[in-house]
Amino acid sequence: LNDLKEVEKFAESVKAELQSWEQLDASSIPSLDILINNAGVFDPEPRFSAQGYDSTMAINVLAPFVLTRKLLPCLVRGNEARIITTSSISQSRLLPDVDKLFAKKVGKKDFDVEPLPYSGHSFYSHSKLGDLLFTKQLANVLSNNQIDHNTSADNPQKLLENMRRIQCLTMDPGTVNTKMLLAGWGPCGIPVSKANNTYKLATGEEYAWGNVDSGSYHFGWGESRDANNKPKLIEFWSKLSSCTGHDYDDLSDCF
Repeated sequence: LNDLKEVEKFAESVKAELQSWEQLDASSIPSLDILINNAGVFDPEPRFSAQGYDSTMAINVLAPFVLTRKLLPCLVRGNEARIITTSSISQSRLLPDVDKLFAKKVGKKDFDVEPLPYSGHSFYSHSKLGDLLFTKQLANVLSNNQIDHNTSADNPQKLLENMRRIQCLTMDPGTVNTKMLLAGWGPCGIPVSKANNTYKLATGEEYAWGNVDSGSYHFGWGESRDANNKPKLIEFWSKLSSCTGHDYDDLSDCF
């Protein structure tokens, strides 16, 4: 996940596996009901991705942005599809300067812009706010998408309806004694075997489309006020697109 090229390859391998399960040929798009973006890191010391971005931001935010985009055609064909992305009660209250947050390392000590001062805890918090903002704007993008009339899909209107009904959710997973929690905060949580917030969002009928808002945050206390700041959402989304080389402007491949 620290290399976006590998994320792209992983998405292709997932598609191939789904095609195999559904006995489809290589030109057919398989279906996917649930995508859970849960993998994450806490780095006490600064590290950088293959593309030169801070590893925490790359793994926790840029990778889900790319993986979700690559698998979106499959999710559009899913059965009441859901996209769950893990945020945290540790999310930052305010979005920092996004250019500095995603400062790109271009030499041994050089960056394209002056980066934010590094702290493992602050960058983790920024990344969890990033996951919340990603979920909010993803819901906006999918629910407002328009169909490309040049599509060759058999039933494009049905696929468009499916896209608009993809349930995008985010949450605090609970304070769970994962390796990451132990590294950053110590053994202050519940056993991993008792953590079920992700399962609830992925399977619970009470979290299905129409029962709660797509783009909503669950289980933790109040979300960042920037989560409903439209200019901030658009600015952050644009930065994710420019950093990854992927966008959600043209979704014609989903149809």
